[in-house]
Amino acid sequence: MAVPHLPAPPPGVSPALPAETLAGFDHDLRTLLARLRVEVELAVADPAARARLATDIELLDAMLDRLRDLSRNRPSVPTRLNLLQAVDRELALFAREAAFLSRRDIDPTLTVLADETELGRILRNLVHNAIRHGRHPRTGLTTLRIAARGRPGQIELTLRDDGPGVSALQLERLTLRRHGSGGICHAGTGSGLGLWIVQQALGELGGRLDLENAPGGGLLVRLCLPRAD
Repeated sequence: MAVPHLPAPPPGVSPALPAETLAGFDHDLRTLLARLRVEVELAVADPAARARLATDIELLDAMLDRLRDLSRNRPSVPTRLNLLQAVDRELALFAREAAFLSRRDIDPTLTVLADETELGRILRNLVHNAIRHGRHPRTGLTTLRIAARGRPGQIELTLRDDGPGVSALQLERLTLRRHGSGGICHAGTGSGLGLWIVQQALGELGGRLDLENAPGGGLLVRLCLPRAD
């Protein structure tokens, strides 16, 4: 499939894709996803693996919907979402990860006001970041502790891993947009985009992100989300 050539923007100006180009990419990607759905149903014998792949395809489809909305300057539409169900849905995607455990302490009645796709992106990036960078230095095991408590008008969601934490300088730069091997990402490796994506998505929801080294070790991620009730 040919990728259209676009002229480079002037220095200091972010590139903007024409609406027709975005529509073309949207069409092509959805065509590929439709083909993947068929291939998964026909070629993957294991029902569990087939279900996981189908879930991944649906997530990609939802993200394309959100990308199309953004390209048309359509704001996200927040709805009432059960926080525990949202967390469990994202944790299920990582159920087969080796050396990863999760512990939850979330009131099942807590509901947030958020766009489902954006909240899913936030949680997936945070869990992935913990798995990749939050392993205990001695055991190599990542135990992610997720807790939530309700406050007037908001819900505080925290995620704490068992990793080595980060230096004070890195802590200040974790949410900066980075590319390539020189990026800062938790333990100093990776592209550094995950936490930047989280911060941007939280801004869309009217939330806030705070990062700190937890007492006793590990990175503590604190999210403030709009409460629905």
